[in-house]
Amino acid sequence: MDLLFPTGPGDQPRVDALSFDWPPAQARDRSCYRGLTPLDAHDAGVFFGRDAALGEALDALRGVKARGGVFILLGGEGAGKTSFLCAGLAPRLAREGLAPLILRRAEDGGLDALASAIAARSAAPAPQIRAAIDSGADALRPLLKTLAEKDGAPLVIAIDQAEDLFSDKHRADSRKLLSLLNALVDGGDPAVVVLYAIRPSALEKLQRDAASTQTGARLYALPALSRADLRAIIEGPLQRLPSGGLRIEPDLVDAMLDDAEAAAAPPLPLLAFALDQLLRLRRPDSALCLSDYERIGRLSGCLDAAGDRVLGVGAEGRPPDYEVRLSLLKRGLIPWLAGCDAQDGAARRRVATEKEIPATSLPLIERLAQEGLVRRLTETAEPSFELVHDAVFTYWKLLRNLLADAPRPGPAMERLKQASSDWDRNARAPERVTHAGSLLEQAEQLYAQPDALALLDSTDRAYLVACRERENREKDKTPLVPRVEVEPRRRELVAERRERTARGGGLAWVGMVAALALAGFAGWKWQMLEQQQRAGDARLARAENAIEAAILSGDKLLGELAQNLATANGAEARSMRDAVTKLADQQERLADEPAVGARLRRTQSVGLNVVAGARLMTGDHSRALAAAQKSVLLMQALTTSDASNVGWRRDLSVSYETLGDAQLAARDTDGAIASYRSDLTIAKTLASAAPDNAQWRWDMSVSQEKLGDAQLARGELQKALESYGESRATREALLAAEPKNRKWERALARSYERIGAALAQKHDTAGATAAFEGALEIYQRMARADPADAQTLLSSIVPRWRLAGLDRPRARALLGPALEILEKLAAEGRLAEDKREWLDRVKSELAALDPPSTPTQ
Repeated sequence: MDLLFPTGPGDQPRVDALSFDWPPAQARDRSCYRGLTPLDAHDAGVFFGRDAALGEALDALRGVKARGGVFILLGGEGAGKTSFLCAGLAPRLAREGLAPLILRRAEDGGLDALASAIAARSAAPAPQIRAAIDSGADALRPLLKTLAEKDGAPLVIAIDQAEDLFSDKHRADSRKLLSLLNALVDGGDPAVVVLYAIRPSALEKLQRDAASTQTGARLYALPALSRADLRAIIEGPLQRLPSGGLRIEPDLVDAMLDDAEAAAAPPLPLLAFALDQLLRLRRPDSALCLSDYERIGRLSGCLDAAGDRVLGVGAEGRPPDYEVRLSLLKRGLIPWLAGCDAQDGAARRRVATEKEIPATSLPLIERLAQEGLVRRLTETAEPSFELVHDAVFTYWKLLRNLLADAPRPGPAMERLKQASSDWDRNARAPERVTHAGSLLEQAEQLYAQPDALALLDSTDRAYLVACRERENREKDKTPLVPRVEVEPRRRELVAERRERTARGGGLAWVGMVAALALAGFAGWKWQMLEQQQRAGDARLARAENAIEAAILSGDKLLGELAQNLATANGAEARSMRDAVTKLADQQERLADEPAVGARLRRTQSVGLNVVAGARLMTGDHSRALAAAQKSVLLMQALTTSDASNVGWRRDLSVSYETLGDAQLAARDTDGAIASYRSDLTIAKTLASAAPDNAQWRWDMSVSQEKLGDAQLARGELQKALESYGESRATREALLAAEPKNRKWERALARSYERIGAALAQKHDTAGATAAFEGALEIYQRMARADPADAQTLLSSIVPRWRLAGLDRPRARALLGPALEILEKLAAEGRLAEDKREWLDRVKSELAALDPPSTPTQ
């Protein structure tokens, strides 16, 4: 077979949306309008307006020979490339047994995205996949061959937003990926077709770096949407709903089409956002109507209107506190979610964790998510946010103005970015460490600027550490970092690394090296603080900013190390525990530094909470308790000075919670209950003041649950049940408003488990059984939605265990599936070491049961 697809008479598959099911079986309540969120394979049944383009693109793909090649999907900003690829081409290719591997978010270089895409389709363990990628095309081909769905068929690898591969950030990884893809398309089994979805502005770079594009590449440019195409996009999805389910006024359709044709930029993003907004405003049993379209500002003003609603702007105008809200919104958006590229000054979206965004700005970011301008990421390790689409930079005037007023990266940032990129691209060779003297000092002062700090990625930070270490080695006469602080730690690190190398273990020392380097860097900052204090208040403020930046960086490293400690064993655990202890000591010294500014004192309090949590992980309960107590004292003083500061009150609530954790670990149940009650009092007050703030209601549910834990530890079963019941009710309400939130769904299952445990202690077997059944039902539902989620599969083991103990006749039926889950995860290399004892325990319990009865012969 020479062509990618069959082309004989009658062989051409249908490409129209009506040939796909809707709603999808995996998401029966899915909205037919997705706003600015790109469509994916689930939305193939409502992907209208591109039938002709799909036919043309598939015809062009047929011209790619079976021996492999390159296909370029070209489209400008707002053309809908991602939806065309994921909801258009991908499901139609999948229907022919050619489902592509789609690499999303390739801005990290793309290697991780390739590994994730393969892992989603392969039974191979993740380390094996990454090793094959790192080894090159010859090592990767056997793994890719297992993914080809038909003998002799090519494997399609699609890179969405391929322009991200050509940013200076992670450039070395991008080059490796492009080199790997070039080798794959040059021949071998299976044949590989690489599909790049890319903007015209990056096409020249692709042609330069992807060698195979010079010969044999096929290019398809997405055409502009006609009025008929736009009409299909508006009206088509309504055809898939039950008869009478949703209507749209003809006048509204005409008005939207007129506005789209008059738009200065591609109208597709605005059209998608406006339709989603209209759907949100629609009253039950009513149509999408022209009057609502006017309310949302029509096509050109719909994003601005959504932003105004977040700021409280209504028909009566701006609220009295508009400027305060605007300031908080700017602090939450810039630089954490939006900023300008240090190289070309272009606006860029960024992913920010919930912890990075200022607490006082977080409620407004949550409101942006409710309005569809920001999306909450559930696939990240911790709660995170991201602007929903690049189109917000084009169409949301307020954001454009905020970015225009924001400080631009200066020459120091540009030089640092260029140097760190060059260093990373050349295998981090020592001779590429070029910052020294005043140039290094200018670069290090970026740590004192929050706007600049957000632009520094891990490569930049590692480069600065390398520069500082080199500078210290070469300036022995007047070291910037006091030797009493740094050199003993450096000697300890060298000894520990030698010991670890001799054991031949696999501990990732990079994190520890960075942590200890940060300790030296912080020591230098302390010295600078003393100099700044003598120089005046302005310099003192800059110095406090530097200490704050050091604390924030240390918090992140300490959190990562403590998390790794939770799954470490043996000698690795001992080494990791030492690393956590050293960095916690360093962070605690930073928190003890005299602070004038309220912001630094707040950061010190937050840092002490991180220290307390890390010390609990190492088993040092007394020092964890001391750190938590200091955190509470700091936040009490701040909230007393400004009782109206909602963010500080939330911080105080978290400090009380951390103190309760430390007290409970130290078996001080009375103290823990008192701390958790203080935490809950604040959480309830905040949640009552802002009932639409889901985060604060979530905080309240955690406080209720932790109070129940302490009450259960003290033997107050009925009080514990009441607290657990309140937490469950709060989470059920949250989940009802956002049914797809897996974090809340998992937490609700945990509430049922805690209720079951308390009822079991009360010898209420029937009630405990019902509670554990409720938890198991949730985990099973989550597993059906995402069968590859190992965490959910493991969580489902616990209620099975408890139910087996409560209902012995069903024990075999409950533990049998548990054994299957554990054996499957172990075979796939996804069962953590600390969970392997579960496997032995389940086998032992099954063996202890009576053998299954057999019919009498």
